[in-house]
Amino acid sequence: MAMTLVLLVSCSKSTSVSTAWVDAPAGARVRAARVTVVFEPDSTPLLGFKGTSSSPAWVRHVLTVRDASGERDWPMVASARVAYPDALGAEQFEALRQASYQLEFSPDGRALALSTDRGATFTYVVLDGPTPRHCPHVVQPRPAWPGAHDAHALAFEVLASPGGEGAVDHTRRVNARERDEYLDEFRWAALTACAAGASPDLPVALARALVAPGEQLKSFAGLFDGRTVQAWRDCAAKAVAADLTLRGEVTGLLAESGSERSARAIELLASSADEATQHALTQALAQTPESSAADCERRVNLVRALAATTLGRGHATPEAKQALLGWAQREQSCPWAADSGAPRVGRAFAIRGLAALDEPEVRGALDEVARGPCRNQIISLPQGFRSVAEESLSGYQTTHSGVVHDIYPEAGCWAAAAVHR
Repeated sequence: MAMTLVLLVSCSKSTSVSTAWVDAPAGARVRAARVTVVFEPDSTPLLGFKGTSSSPAWVRHVLTVRDASGERDWPMVASARVAYPDALGAEQFEALRQASYQLEFSPDGRALALSTDRGATFTYVVLDGPTPRHCPHVVQPRPAWPGAHDAHALAFEVLASPGGEGAVDHTRRVNARERDEYLDEFRWAALTACAAGASPDLPVALARALVAPGEQLKSFAGLFDGRTVQAWRDCAAKAVAADLTLRGEVTGLLAESGSERSARAIELLASSADEATQHALTQALAQTPESSAADCERRVNLVRALAATTLGRGHATPEAKQALLGWAQREQSCPWAADSGAPRVGRAFAIRGLAALDEPEVRGALDEVARGPCRNQIISLPQGFRSVAEESLSGYQTTHSGVVHDIYPEAGCWAAAAVHR
């Protein structure tokens, strides 16, 4: 059967078959929708091309919505990645290629029911989130209104996983396909949680999801591009700062030294401008050794969070102040890792946190550091704190002897800017 399909696909032509436009109820944000099934057969090598490689056949289902801004295409979850015959199997691929959709809007226009079996069963597309989201795991024998998820319910289900029907359990090890599916869901849920006007319980759920145990969220910063992760990290961190119970849960994870959960907890606590959090971060910093690369990275992240809480409070506990002064005044922290860039970033973070303290001891220490080398003068201190990884990769262009350099400012430059802020 599989062999027959490959021959059939190879001889077929490209096709793009769309349903008719289906109008939404009056007043809905989405005015109309349709689904297109796009098929592309095997491509053979061009004449004269050396080699036997070719592009395999693929099929994609695309939802197109029409709203006030025009028409926009969204790949369906069932084929968000290109579907190949060998990956799916012959029967599954052929079913995707031959799929024919029936569409029906909910009475309020906030969801869309889809059927590919002539109305025997329906799945749903949520339309009231930042972007449309197909929910293939919610299958019903007929459109049940109300019965489909709205954006809030679906996002909460994904973020509260495990437990939600169809949401991937991220406490267990999964294969690459399952992980990709979960992260695709997670990105949409995080975007929904942090959108303007989102229900307050969604950022709280996002924060809890980011520190949940499991294999799927192994790297917080690695989940998204830098700009996006900054926005979602800040969104979740604000929820932590505003919710005493949640803040206690996240603070408790600082004891798990070396774990991914603990690293994400440090990130989320950076926006909490309260004495208890500052004390917990100071303790964690004091208890973290300098014996490994992971230890050094954790220490620098703790300094970043401690500096951010100091800036947010405009005040530091005596222990927190001494910890930041120790980093600001040391020539190198984690001396063995001097080439990694982390120590210089940690020192800069400490200086920027101390700049918020108008105290003679602090001013004297910063004056002393400011007398050190400075090849790249800083006009003003940056607003906020980027992640350690982003800060480590950031160079600052300057011209010295007619040559453009791209270097990270020395501690003396940071201290001089802090003294004159």
